[in-house]
Amino acid sequence: MIKTRVQQVAHPTLAAVGNAIAGGNAVELAEVAGISYAAAQYIIAAQQHGADKKTVSDMVSQAQATSGGAMPPDDGDKDGIKKKNDYTDKKNKKVNSTEKGDIVRTPDSHPQDFDILKQRNGTFYKNKYTGEIWQESRTTHTGKQGEWKVGIGKKEPTPTRKITVDKQTGKVLKHD
Repeated sequence: MIKTRVQQVAHPTLAAVGNAIAGGNAVELAEVAGISYAAAQYIIAAQQHGADKKTVSDMVSQAQATSGGAMPPDDGDKDGIKKKNDYTDKKNKKVNSTEKGDIVRTPDSHPQDFDILKQRNGTFYKNKYTGEIWQESRTTHTGKQGEWKVGIGKKEPTPTRKITVDKQTGKVLKHD
């Protein structure tokens, strides 16, 4: 009877985790599995690149067992930039005070943190907590799925004064 009760409690969570992974929804996976957004993105990317169910399941378990839900650190990533700090759980963290390789909250990962500002020269996103101005990049030089440009201080990003953040992972790629 105890075994059946445990299975009944565990199945909705397993189903929700499975649905989030199958749907490619990192935000939902992070919430239902109790792991960081960066770990959820990593797991979904692995699944999309052909990882089998056992491997994906092991990755979720490892992320849940790791302190704070973060994936274990690695020496580098596909873009060659070493991972440093995961700030996805800190809504007041300014991108301007991060370093290359840090993971931050973006308009894609945490849309509730941003107000949309439509202007003559495009659509900008203002972080409600930091005041930083974000703009979706029209280029994909370093990020496969696109990039975000963040202005220095509380100004709009310009071609010479900006911070570049990978759209898919939220990783800070460079400071200009």
